[in-house]
This record gives sequence, structure tokens and C-alpha cells, in this order.
Amino acid sequence: MAEDKLIQIIGLNKTYIDNVSTRALVNIHMSMDEKEFVSILGSSGCGKSTLLNSVSSLERPDDGEIKFRDEVVTNFVDEEAADYRRSSVGIICKDDFLIPEMTVEENISLPMVLDEGNHKVIKRRLERVTKFLGIYSIIKRKINDITEIESKKVSIARALIHNPDIIVMDEPTGNLRSEESLEILKYLKTINDNFETAIMIATDSPYSSSFADRVIFMKDGMIIDELKRSGSQQEFYSKLVKKFAEVEGGVLDDDKLSHS
Repeated sequence: MAEDKLIQIIGLNKTYIDNVSTRALVNIHMSMDEKEFVSILGSSGCGKSTLLNSVSSLERPDDGEIKFRDEVVTNFVDEEAADYRRSSVGIICKDDFLIPEMTVEENISLPMVLDEGNHKVIKRRLERVTKFLGIYSIIKRKINDITEIESKKVSIARALIHNPDIIVMDEPTGNLRSEESLEILKYLKTINDNFETAIMIATDSPYSSSFADRVIFMKDGMIIDELKRSGSQQEFYSKLVKKFAEVEGGVLDDDKLSHS
């Protein structure tokens, strides 16, 4: 593997068997550079969330290999997978999974507390990420007492506090208004640039994807195509809309075209 590759995925397959058999991932091959911002773009059910969960070691593929630098993630036993998530990956799920009985401060600090981190280091990092995200003033509030966008920022702060190499985020703008979505996407871009953290998102929005360096199109569990950023963001967005329509085989829904 080349030295600048953070993630390399080789021949990944995953099938869910319930009443019917569903192939979620089909022979996935892709790589991701250090500090790169990648968006996995596809409609619901295309396999993008399964791909993110596999990279995060939350799900184990049926076969294939995921490499993180020189480590083979798909060979990890449970304890090694947990160590990988604690040290290298910041995970932001579609549902924030914040603990409502705890304060903002306690939720954000939890990964480092569970890892028995130094109290002074936790306090310093907490202050840094909450001030960056504009939520320092609410750290003593309970989760039930904050807004939807504040909850999203808390989730980002919790993922960022242990200085991960990569942040993996499913549907970054779900349930947010357009102006709130734009704010979150700008924060992700700033994190990628200033914290030098790689970012992988999964979304069905070409607009959200237009903030990325590279966009990978998925359909029916397969990677169909990819586009690298070129020109202005608006030009890149227009290219993504056109390509996404081609991949989906027709006109896109209005909600996928909206800036959210």
C-alpha cells in the first residue's frame, strides 16, 4: 500500500439475510488518502451506510479486506476493533445517540473518560472543540434542553475530541434546515482543512457532496463511478447533479437537489 493511503478497501462483500437476501456491498474496491474528504453518494439502500460501518469496524464484511495504514481492520478481534475506534476513528451516526440524562460536557468527554484519559487533557480538548463549534456556552445543559443543530454539533465534538485520523459521518445534514445544513457542512470542511482530519460522509445529497474532495457514486451495493473536485463548488455541484441523475437513471427528487 502506498504510504499516503489512509484507507484501502479490497474486494469487500456483505450480504444481509432476512426473509430475502440483500447484497449490501458487492466487490468494493477503493482507497482514501491521508487528510482526504470523501463523500459516498447514493440513494437509500445503495449500501453506503454499510460501507461506512465497515470502515468504522462496526460491521464485519463477509469477505474482502480493509486496511488502515499498515493494519488490516477486517482481521481485528473485538478488543482490537474497539481500540481502533477509540484511537483512530470519530464516528457520527445518522441518529446522534447522545445520552439525554447527561450534560453536553459529559457526552462530549465520554470517549476519553472511558479510555481513562488525563483530566487536564480532556478539559483542554473539550474547551477547544466546543469553542470551535460555538457550543462552549451550553456545555452544562442536558441534551434534552438543546436544539437539533446543537445536538449535531455535540456529536461532531464527541467524534473530534480524541483527535481521530478520520471522521466517519452518516447523513451529515439529516433533519436540519437548509441554513443549518450549510453551517454543518462548512464545519466539516474546516475540520478537514484545519484539524488535518480525513472525513468520509454518506449522503443522498449532491450539494452535501460538493464540499468533498472526491465523490464516489454507489448503487445496488456497487461503486458505479467517482468524480474529483474541479472548478468552483457550484461547478462541482452541477457536475455531481448530472452524474447522480445518470447513475439513478432519471430525474432526481427535489429534496436531493436542494441545498440541504
